[in-house]
Amino acid sequence: MAKAGEQTSIKAIFQGMADEASGGFTILQGTVIKTSPLQIQITNDEKLILNQNNTYIPRHLTDYKTEVTVEWQTEVAAAHSHPILGRKSILIHNALKKGDVVHILPLNHGKQYYVLDRIE
Repeated sequence: MAKAGEQTSIKAIFQGMADEASGGFTILQGTVIKTSPLQIQITNDEKLILNQNNTYIPRHLTDYKTEVTVEWQTEVAAAHSHPILGRKSILIHNALKKGDVVHILPLNHGKQYYVLDRIE
């Protein structure tokens, strides 16, 4: 993961890929072997284990808070029902777990890695 306060835009990542594209690039596959601290073992390369210092994890592969608009009626129970309306904060539990298999994009000639998504 990037150092605290450091951000890399998707645009910058793809610009880096374009620079590397002349030599070709590939998408790797790996398995999460540890979550705290993060370690991802690259498939077919026992020596290559990614960690939080060289790996970018997108928000959708973390536990994160977001807001949703809700509008529904509670179930009728014992003649009691009421509406639930408005914006509500929720916590999405989607962090990588041990055993998850992921697609990874190598960047900067294999010095950094961007986890694209988990493979279901």
